[in-house]
Amino acid sequence: MLSFPTIAFRENRIILSKEELERRVKEARQVGKSCEVGIYAFREWMNSKPIKESAIIDKIVLTGKREVLEEYGRKQANLGKECMLIFDGKSYLLFVRDYLSLEELERYTVKDLKVIKNPFYKIVIPGCENLRTGKKSVILKWWNKK
Repeated sequence: MLSFPTIAFRENRIILSKEELERRVKEARQVGKSCEVGIYAFREWMNSKPIKESAIIDKIVLTGKREVLEEYGRKQANLGKECMLIFDGKSYLLFVRDYLSLEELERYTVKDLKVIKNPFYKIVIPGCENLRTGKKSVILKWWNKK
């Protein structure tokens, strides 16, 4: 459910495509580097840095207890939305495919869950190890996969 161009790794490198991300992740794994990627893409960049206001909000990302996330994911999937539940080695995160403006995202709330409102938020790529916790990032469920 990633979109491009986005940011990745601790130094916020610009990643333009899925193929580039796969290549860079392979390189990072070989040298024991953290494999983190941004959850949103950006339309505009200045001096190789994404401009916050140009974030493409094509999904809502929530965090909280696994059971609550699963229940909310099922409800959204029943409405026809693509949803993906992951454990990134530290937190449970639910991605719900939806298109919002940055302002709409700021106002979005869900009872008992926290909405990730920071457009620069990064997750550990599923299949990679979270170097902070030593646990592997995994996709737990994927409803209405597209």
